[in-house]
Amino acid sequence: MALQNMERLVNKMKQCEYCGEEISEEEYEDERNGYCYECTDDLMTEEEEDIWRL
Repeated sequence: MALQNMERLVNKMKQCEYCGEEISEEEYEDERNGYCYECTDDLMTEEEEDIWRL
């Protein structure tokens, strides 16, 4: 566990706020509110379904 934390610090890795997947700092801060690309797409789809009642 300590080794994983050290690697994350060295590689500037973050974790997705939704699923916990390890993502790059760039992906974390890329207007996705701390979510990975997959979770962002899933959440956007859910929002569209709610809006359009699909």
